[in-house]
Amino acid sequence: MLPRGPARFPPAFRPHPFDYHAEVLLTIDSISHRGDGVGRVKMADNQQPWVVMVPYVLPGEVVRVRIVRNERRHSQGEVVRIEKPSPLRLQPACPLFGLCGGCQYQMAPYDQQLEWKTEHVRAALQRIGGLQAVAVSSTLGSPRQYHYRSKLTPHYQAAQDGTDVAIGFAAASAASLLVDAPYCHLASEAINDALPAMREAVRQRVLNAADADDRSGQLLLRHTSPDGVMTDPEARVTERLGALQLTFAAGDFFQNNLHILPSLVAYVIGQARGDSAAGTAAVPTAAVATAVGTAAGAEERLVEGAEDRLAESLNGEVSGEASGEASVDYLIDAYCGSGLFALSAAVEAPRQFASVVGVEVCESAVASARRNAEVNGVSNVRFLAASAECIFDGIEFDGSRTAVLVDPPRRGCDDAFLAQLIRFAPRRIVYVSCAPDTQARDLKMLLEAGYALQCVQPFDLFPQSRHLEAVATLVWPDPAARPIPTARARPAVRGRAGKALGKARGETARGRSQRARGGRARVQGSKQGRNRR
Repeated sequence: MLPRGPARFPPAFRPHPFDYHAEVLLTIDSISHRGDGVGRVKMADNQQPWVVMVPYVLPGEVVRVRIVRNERRHSQGEVVRIEKPSPLRLQPACPLFGLCGGCQYQMAPYDQQLEWKTEHVRAALQRIGGLQAVAVSSTLGSPRQYHYRSKLTPHYQAAQDGTDVAIGFAAASAASLLVDAPYCHLASEAINDALPAMREAVRQRVLNAADADDRSGQLLLRHTSPDGVMTDPEARVTERLGALQLTFAAGDFFQNNLHILPSLVAYVIGQARGDSAAGTAAVPTAAVATAVGTAAGAEERLVEGAEDRLAESLNGEVSGEASGEASVDYLIDAYCGSGLFALSAAVEAPRQFASVVGVEVCESAVASARRNAEVNGVSNVRFLAASAECIFDGIEFDGSRTAVLVDPPRRGCDDAFLAQLIRFAPRRIVYVSCAPDTQARDLKMLLEAGYALQCVQPFDLFPQSRHLEAVATLVWPDPAARPIPTARARPAVRGRAGKALGKARGETARGRSQRARGGRARVQGSKQGRNRR
């Protein structure tokens, strides 16, 4: 394990309530949203039990923990010894588990991982979104638990004395350290087959490099069925999903788990249309791969036919029953990238939407999306390059007949975008997120604007890790009574939503207050307004 760049010293150790490397005995109560076990220590001064978090443990286990950091409200520890292991504990498949920071859950059965992820989404909505009674569906599992990643980005770093090179991933203990990883149990078999030759070539190049800037960096291995394993970030690669053929730069973002991706796409499109059950039938419980044995080599058993059933969902061969709500006519795919969702929705337009628009701030991604539309012969979709300040300009859809699909990066949506979304006032919003905390924050703003949260469905695109994708669907509580949005018929917006909307309009705090009061007066003064409230 080698340092990445200059050495970084940890902040000064807080001496309270434990000394550095003090050992405590813990019973693990639960798993936090970051994947750490949570235990509590009774303090001698009769204070509330002090929380200690420690990674790679299971609920119910009794563990001896060494304290490495005291925070303001909890301490962080590392396992010294598991005094009483859980009967559910598995032997991790990877010998680097616990050293490499890529995985958090290899010691746990897969059904347990799915339960944790469901609870993490629910907890974020309660803690951050203020939704105490929200119903979160059980996390839908991936047919593959290992060897599912189609993209890998190892880092490399030469040792200070120039005698060795580490090629791998950030250490679990510190992002400044690099763990040498000759094999990754999450990457596809094709990527692992290509990895040794790449590692040797990089090692020779780095050891012979005269320039210090060439002694560290990041690599790329992108695996697609038509192209094999590509290492040039600028190379064009093609991925096939059902009837679609999508081409993009190898270094661009594209979901890494293609084994569950068709089901995610089908579910998202079904939610946008108003078919609340559509897509969920594509992932029956029996299709989830289950771990067998505890030996490092016994990684998974892929249920026969599971991937075929998932792929069928994208073509509509597996579908849920319609919810009974009238389908929307138009779809806007914000953050559309190279067009995955927009093209999937438009590829069978007579059954899906009258028209689809994809919006993206990155012009190169828009160019890829337009090429993909042409290659797939899809004429019912158009792609726009728009800045964040005017992302809905040029779209003439009636908001009351439109669904907006939002799939932002991990940091979530900024206030300016959400303010524009509220002004556009679509009938349905489908919010796809890889970060439940920022998703819950943004949902709170949309709920303040008048939307109702209909359902939340997590998908496990990242088995063995704490990461996931969650799909939240928001609707107007009474779409039939909802007026066509105009400048004078907006929902009264308060809180963070009101501040963002006022900022977008250039309002002062006093102006926002007057607008809110006026908005409430207008709503209360009409029959439609009373129905909406």
